[in-house]
Amino acid sequence: LRPTKHRQRFFDALEKHVERHAPQAVRSTATQALKGKFGLGSSERVLGSFRCCFHPPGAKREGGVGRQPGPAGTGALKTLRSVLQRGTLYLFTSHLCFLGKGWDGKETQRVVALEQLVSVKC
Repeated sequence: LRPTKHRQRFFDALEKHVERHAPQAVRSTATQALKGKFGLGSSERVLGSFRCCFHPPGAKREGGVGRQPGPAGTGALKTLRSVLQRGTLYLFTSHLCFLGKGWDGKETQRVVALEQLVSVKC
């Protein structure tokens, strides 16, 4: 096992793996950075992370996502790309946080206290 040209990504993945399987072995700077980014307290712990897509509330959905006539990137697909954001959903001990980017590269983050959640739809 040897880092290639993406050296930092290799070490980040290795640290995440060790943190997941032996958390007592490493004090993760990545977890501390996430807590700071979301404005969470020091007592919060990351319980899990999941790749997902986020559709902001209030964003207008037009049409379906089927094949549309015309060149790629037009019609419903273009509308969907303008509102859909891909990223990672982090489950902390008392918060659910989303960090991602839209197709335009704009970063989005959301923080919701677990006590405010009514249901989660997968």
